[in-house]
Amino acid sequence: MQNIITMKAAPLPTDSSDVSFFTAAALHAEGEKILLRTVDSKLCWAQRSRGCMVQPASGDLVLAVDSGTEGIFILDVLMSQEPVLKLSVKGDITMAAQDGTLKLKGRQVEIAPAEAVALEAPFIKISGDEGRVKFRSFRMLSKLAFLSAQRVETFCTRLDITAQQLVQRLTNCFRRIEGLDDTRAERISLQSASGVDVRGGRFFVAVEEEVKIDGRSVHIG
Repeated sequence: MQNIITMKAAPLPTDSSDVSFFTAAALHAEGEKILLRTVDSKLCWAQRSRGCMVQPASGDLVLAVDSGTEGIFILDVLMSQEPVLKLSVKGDITMAAQDGTLKLKGRQVEIAPAEAVALEAPFIKISGDEGRVKFRSFRMLSKLAFLSAQRVETFCTRLDITAQQLVQRLTNCFRRIEGLDDTRAERISLQSASGVDVRGGRFFVAVEEEVKIDGRSVHIG
């Protein structure tokens, strides 16, 4: 460690105009206060300055300033044995790139807030080779939604669809129902260009008014 460097600075709004810059070792923290040990083995309490975002750990070498009656402030962490650099501030923080781009790069980027994450922008783009989304409860609200995929698989215990109109355009449709297929409607219209083939072990038709079968030929039995 280097010796304490004493510099003359502009008069502060205190009783002293002497500002001392020195290096010290961080011992431990109690709340917002951090206990420091100077090169001459003196102990003193300090707090991080407004611009110091690095949280000092035990054994870190820090640069501090003694501003007199205002107290001792840690300006920066010079050396640390901690493998992970921890940035922390008290209160809110805003990162802004004026007329530029703000980028976060790394092998992995993890976001783990205690309450919520909010993303709001005129355009949001998410791309990757593989994606997974997991929620206990999920709700999506959109005026227009468009999905394009080569194959879609859906597995659920129950699927409820409520819509004013459902339009399906398919080349082929294959349905396999193990239990009951129940359709209830005010009116059912079924049209086939080639033909309709209905087979079953039992076929029962019950109407209140009339049954009409019209064709060039009708075969029964």
